[in-house]
Amino acid sequence: MSKLQEYLKRKRIQDSGLPKIYIVESTSDNVEKPVEKQVVDIIKNVTFRIEGKEMIPSDRYKLEDSPYEVDILRGETSSKSDGYSTGVGDLWAWSIFASLSLDEAHEYYQQELTRIK
Repeated sequence: MSKLQEYLKRKRIQDSGLPKIYIVESTSDNVEKPVEKQVVDIIKNVTFRIEGKEMIPSDRYKLEDSPYEVDILRGETSSKSDGYSTGVGDLWAWSIFASLSLDEAHEYYQQELTRIK
């Protein structure tokens, strides 16, 4: 991408008024400080609850320079995604917390720091 194209892309995002989102990644023994990501698009979506067939309105946030998309239930300011993976003879867990509020992201970060101590 040329410098002009990059500038025009950043200008378009800035002029769109889209929010920033704050991501906190953690594992069973580590937590990363909140990282700010620019939202480049918001898509109306629905989320299904595991307990039933209920469809709950949510918004999917596409992030700049990131392959990740974040789903947050409509009317809420954050979401958390948990996962588990296995390697050669081990198991580890990870969480990704995403919030539209920097204060909420810092609060979650502090809770995770306390958890891993």
